[in-house]
Amino acid sequence: MGRIRTDRQRDLSRTFDFVTISFFLLVLGGRFSLERLTGGAISLGISEIQFALIGLGMLAMHAFRGQPRKLSTQLIFPLPFFAWALASSLRGELTLQVAANTSEMLTLLLIVLMAIFLARLDPIRFASLFVQASAIAGIIFAIAGILLGEGSRISAFGGGPNVFGRVTGVGAVAALYLVLTNKPTRLLWIGALPIMVAATILSGSRGAMLGLSVGLVALVPMLRAVRVRPKGVGIAVLTTISLIGAAYLFRERLMPVIQLRVIDLTINERYTSGRDGITDIAIQLFKEKPIFGWGLFSFETQASATTGLTYPHNLVLQIAAELGLFGIVLFALILLQWLFSMKRSFESTLATIANSILLLYFTVSMFSGDYYDARQFFIFSVIVVAIRRSITNQGSSAPASSLMDPNWVPRATSTGQSGA
Repeated sequence: MGRIRTDRQRDLSRTFDFVTISFFLLVLGGRFSLERLTGGAISLGISEIQFALIGLGMLAMHAFRGQPRKLSTQLIFPLPFFAWALASSLRGELTLQVAANTSEMLTLLLIVLMAIFLARLDPIRFASLFVQASAIAGIIFAIAGILLGEGSRISAFGGGPNVFGRVTGVGAVAALYLVLTNKPTRLLWIGALPIMVAATILSGSRGAMLGLSVGLVALVPMLRAVRVRPKGVGIAVLTTISLIGAAYLFRERLMPVIQLRVIDLTINERYTSGRDGITDIAIQLFKEKPIFGWGLFSFETQASATTGLTYPHNLVLQIAAELGLFGIVLFALILLQWLFSMKRSFESTLATIANSILLLYFTVSMFSGDYYDARQFFIFSVIVVAIRRSITNQGSSAPASSLMDPNWVPRATSTGQSGA
């Protein structure tokens, strides 16, 4: 019986890892489509990401059907926000572009539902795999951008500098998790971290640079709470040496970017890339319909004619203009769940890194992107709450909440219905 449980657990763990890594790659793919690769020759009408998510979800539900979980009510907190957002799409001016954007919002909802499902099954494993995959993606993007990127702002794999900067910035923070917890590869990641920091700066994305700075600064008090010393002193010294070495190695490429993007444009000229103008428009739209907003993706129909932009490059302002106070309150519930989870999560290095990544994504979302671009923010908001619940359950008599836990068994076995 014990052997059967172990084999069953091992099979489920492998399936879980496959589904989680596949899910991460789909999320990383963003707005990938066959139409982009074929110049319009192949188009399915609906994002290939949607089809892949549905297929992956069906595979996961089939593999893990009947598994008892205890985190369901704690992880559905993002869903009211998405329900209101999709409902509000019916109130705005309906155009083909709005319909396409609403389909993209449905994809985002599928992503969040998939994250909730995986976090319910195994919160620690899901979080760990996602953080590790973020570090690996970050270093791959960084190396590709540094070696192949052209122009004053580098990028890689067809994405823009802002997207590139987000990937490498998150990769740098995620690398710290492997530095702190994975001794065999510690030196490798200490060397990789500065490369990702340099790549984030070379992207020229001021939002990504600010987000990375906020995330790294926030880690200082967080990691003190986790008590990483005494090994932390040696790690800090080696990481500092590595950062100095990278700064010297890339100095001829870093200094012009810092001079232009940070000192000249931001500090001296106070250049905002037109953000101040679209901010005023978003605020005006909110004032005109403050309670329920104009409807999902209505900013595009109301402001694109004068600004040429389809969203205000600020997640909170987009929510305020399109979803009104009602949407702001529902989004605030997500932030409150995060803040509540953050206090208890200081007990875990993994949770600390996840909170830092979440803070990075939230900071970046205030300067660039729309709902779908903030998909990793919603995923990591689920992750930090799931980790907090897992930590709470470890200190109680709650059942094991991880497929990796030796006390976990399939429902059929635990109820005496196993065929073995």
